[in-house]
Amino acid sequence: MLPGLIDMHVHLVWAGSPDPTTLVEREGEQLTTVPAAAHAHLQVRAGVTTVRELAGNADTFPLAVATAVDRG
Repeated sequence: MLPGLIDMHVHLVWAGSPDPTTLVEREGEQLTTVPAAAHAHLQVRAGVTTVRELAGNADTFPLAVATAVDRG
């Protein structure tokens, strides 16, 4: 049995696009939160139970994603 894994450097809003900062700025924080929640779900499915979000260009979406995860 393996305890939950911790990823100390994630960018849940970025999906490997060539210019993620512009994408986030163009879509805004609300639309950015939707894929971030999906990426958080993928982390959990991979066994990661704790992440440290390092998105410096958004202030409140990590809290929204954490709340969504807490609510299932």
